Amino acid sequence: MADWNPFDKKLADYGFHVIKFDNRDVGCSQRFDDMIPDQDPDINSSESDDVFAYTIDDMADDAVAVLDYYKISKAHVIGASMGGLITQVVGTRYPKRCITLTPIMTSYSLRDASNAAFTQDTELLGRLMKLTKPKECMSLEEYIDCKLAMNAIFSVDPSNPIFSEETKKRTKQNATTDFKRNGIDWDGAGTNRQAEAIRGWEKFELEAHKGRLESIDIPTVVLHGVHDSLIPVSYGRQLADKIPRSRFVEYVGNHSFGNHPDVGNFILDVIVDHISQTKKQ
Repeated sequence: MADWNPFDKKLADYGFHVIKFDNRDVGCSQRFDDMIPDQDPDINSSESDDVFAYTIDDMADDAVAVLDYYKISKAHVIGASMGGLITQVVGTRYPKRCITLTPIMTSYSLRDASNAAFTQDTELLGRLMKLTKPKECMSLEEYIDCKLAMNAIFSVDPSNPIFSEETKKRTKQNATTDFKRNGIDWDGAGTNRQAEAIRGWEKFELEAHKGRLESIDIPTVVLHGVHDSLIPVSYGRQLADKIPRSRFVEYVGNHSFGNHPDVGNFILDVIVDHISQTKKQ
């Protein structure tokens, strides 16, 4: 969860208590190698396979279990990318536990959105495939280089086309934090199982989920980078259209929190304004 570090202190400065956690199978959370050792959706599974270590519903349950552990009855629920899908599911499964929802750079169907992205940019998948994958024998410097290469793809955009020094610095800080706490999914198996969790959930729950979104009665703002190359911005708009009275806000960015400090500050301001509204009611 190191990617959220830029927002933590600022949200605390506004008087909000921030709780963040590693999703299952990544970071320092429980791994599920004993259930499915290496489920690579590109190699070891097919669309006909229905064997999943868990689904997005389970990951939403995890988020609520964290609230239970801290004896928190209600919270502002915020998540980005897959976390944005988890945020939606927490909102539909546990509406009474949510004060507000803020899904960021996400969709109700991540697979449809990412497939559309790869169709629009036929070179994107090739660039991702050429990246050096993190290996456990790597030094900190080598791991940082891997993260810089990945983040460069999803940070730059037509408005800020040069990988900024600020974004590089944040990437290095986050990578160093994860490396030192031994929170890296070195073999990628955890990430693969998460991808399968999305596939399994969409196969069995997507249509029902879209209907449930239309019944959400929780103040919601949907944030999305206008230049998002992995989840096209149109999918963020579709999500906002499904949720009654939700607000859709675009920011100048790719599949990231922006490649310029002003973008990150804009996102933070939107979040703070959104979650502060409940104090005024």
